[in-house]
Amino acid sequence: MIRARRTWAAAAAALTLLGVAPAAAHAAPRPPGTTSVPATPAGNADLPRGWQVTGTGDDRALQWRSPRNVPHGDARVEFHADGRLLGVPEPDDDGRTFRLPLRDTGPAALDGLEDLQVLAAGRRLDEEPGASAWLGVHSLLQ
Repeated sequence: MIRARRTWAAAAAALTLLGVAPAAAHAAPRPPGTTSVPATPAGNADLPRGWQVTGTGDDRALQWRSPRNVPHGDARVEFHADGRLLGVPEPDDDGRTFRLPLRDTGPAALDGLEDLQVLAAGRRLDEEPGASAWLGVHSLLQ
């Protein structure tokens, strides 16, 4: 009797895993408010310091590398340009590099992008610490 219960429990667990496993393979939906990320610019020289476009074809990505480790926390890292969300990049194992795949972009998509920013919880990660505080104090002094 005990052996039969274990067999049925094992069979039920196996069927549950088989039913759930394919659902985990689906891609997550694009976050609301995201736009398609632009393709490659004329050159990486057009991008701000720390930014570059890497790879070719389906492996192309917009990459940002921080001069310091970015601590892992609850806030997701986001790439923004011109006040709009470009997408949520994938973190690299080094703790400094973030890549946003450019698979589904047109040829002129990165042209004219200005004001590239990296944000986490509304805080800019791509500017020097205290830079925004200094600008605020400096504007008050003038």
